Amino acid sequence: MKKIILLVILYSLNVQCQIFDSPYPGYRFSNFDNTPASDLAKAVKEENIKKITKIIKVNPELIEYQDPIWGMNLLCLSIVNNKREAFKTLLANGANVDGVCGKRDVTTPLIAAINYLDNCDAFFVKELLKNNCDVNLKAVTINEKGLIAEDLPLFSSVDARTNKGEVCTEISKIIINNGANLNATIQRFPYKKPFTIVDVSLKYLDFDLLLYLFSEDKIEIPEFIEHETIEGITKVDFIEYLNFDKFTNVGSSEFQIKREKLIELIKERQK
Repeated sequence: MKKIILLVILYSLNVQCQIFDSPYPGYRFSNFDNTPASDLAKAVKEENIKKITKIIKVNPELIEYQDPIWGMNLLCLSIVNNKREAFKTLLANGANVDGVCGKRDVTTPLIAAINYLDNCDAFFVKELLKNNCDVNLKAVTINEKGLIAEDLPLFSSVDARTNKGEVCTEISKIIINNGANLNATIQRFPYKKPFTIVDVSLKYLDFDLLLYLFSEDKIEIPEFIEHETIEGITKVDFIEYLNFDKFTNVGSSEFQIKREKLIELIKERQK
């Protein structure tokens, strides 16, 4: 009985440590335990500015050290775990704002900042941009079968939401106003077609961004949308596509109003 109680206590402590550390396995500071960067990871977790600076001064190479399992660096961990003071200290000590990290899911500091936004809080995004990060740096993940999944900061921003599920269009605008390539495309397995910003906005139902891009003449309105199914890729008239069930049978009345506005805008531009 005592052994069972002890095991339960140990399990509980382990779970509590993981929760206290990070809910995301790949972004846990404990991943750096028993590595050359263990002390630095602990200092970042505790936001011990003096210790972070001291360690980096003696061993500057540790600032870019990646954990052996997930391949993440401490700049990305400071972002995802909302360690703002540690994040600023890492930047001040030369952390690479374009340091690609991750083995299973490749990412960049800017993409991580967007993917783990706290209620559309742009703090980390703005700080990285102030430090001249590459707004068009693509993250490319290739799995064991050789299939490719790509991501870009702008494309990641389309899927960002508030705590209430509202789109974070302002984040997308920040990325665009800092030089995002609006003609860029990404590959996403199992799809064969390349995805444009229009495709991704449609996929994640971000009509706010589409209305912004089209009304401000940021990009041309495509006449057709490439619709991919298991049978292949077909070109569908844009307005016809917006009348598919996946758009007409979802969302709130507000969403449907935006869909109708988008259709009217397309019709107006086609005159």
